[in-house]
Amino acid sequence: MDRRFFSLTLLSLAWTGVHALNVNIPKDVYEFARGDNITLPCVFVPKKPPSLVIITWTVKAEEANAEGTLILTHYSAGSTTDIVPAYESRTALDYDVALGKADLKLSSITLADNKVFECRVQIPGDDEGKLADTARLVVLGNLFLSCDGRVYSPFSSCFIDPGGCGLEEKRCFQMSKLLVFPIVAPSVPDCAVQGKAEYGQNINLTCKSEEGSPPPTYKWEGRDVRNMPRVRDPKTTDKDGILSLYNISKETSGYYTCTSANKIRSAQCNLTLSVMPPSLSLGSTGTILGVVGGIIGLIMIIVIIYCCCCRKKKQDGEYEKG
Repeated sequence: MDRRFFSLTLLSLAWTGVHALNVNIPKDVYEFARGDNITLPCVFVPKKPPSLVIITWTVKAEEANAEGTLILTHYSAGSTTDIVPAYESRTALDYDVALGKADLKLSSITLADNKVFECRVQIPGDDEGKLADTARLVVLGNLFLSCDGRVYSPFSSCFIDPGGCGLEEKRCFQMSKLLVFPIVAPSVPDCAVQGKAEYGQNINLTCKSEEGSPPPTYKWEGRDVRNMPRVRDPKTTDKDGILSLYNISKETSGYYTCTSANKIRSAQCNLTLSVMPPSLSLGSTGTILGVVGGIIGLIMIIVIIYCCCCRKKKQDGEYEKG
């Protein structure tokens, strides 16, 4: 997946800047929960294969015209990475010069990491084009803010400076409708089957996380018994973690995955569904066995009574002769 992502990114960059170095961070803002181990991606496309590449990651200064804080410097010659002491214990560079990959990895992020990060690439003789790119890291703490169902980070510029809010957000402030909630990642959801997994039946596949704030959303995906993606029947519905399957058949059997996700992260559960004919279900089999057992028992009783009657008749005949 990562290789395909980088290939597509590199291709798009190649079209936009064939004759110059182009450095790109795919997103402007990355949101993670406090304590997460994260990756800030950075890709670059040189105008020709470089003999030397210098990669630097820095934290941009909040004040204009102030110097940023250096995090690390990597030299492709000798494959050396120098990390400043303040970041050394929790920082690494995931790089591949051939792929144009220069990702920054940070572990155990804190609220102090709510900053703008810059990825810069220097290549001798290739100093035109887009040499650097930036992205803001938003570290979500124990709380997030909600207004009329919309969720905001406490570090959103709207809440740092209410004057910069839109009309809807200003209305929330004026009407004191701003709510504060804890941030909790979704717990691993429980997957279950409601109903009989028999031909012609209607059943529900349920998915529920016990924890999660903001409340998680749910999505079901299915694969057939050959593990190929399933084309969903038009009657099938997927709402609030409940996948409703109608008039199920042998083709409904397969593997189902539910993803529970919120603003922080996601979790999954898996379920294997085996749809059987009614005659082969455990309940039907038990009924059949019970009926067969009853018939055999009845036959045995009749045989015993018949044998007893024959024996008594024989004894009566002997008495008459005697």
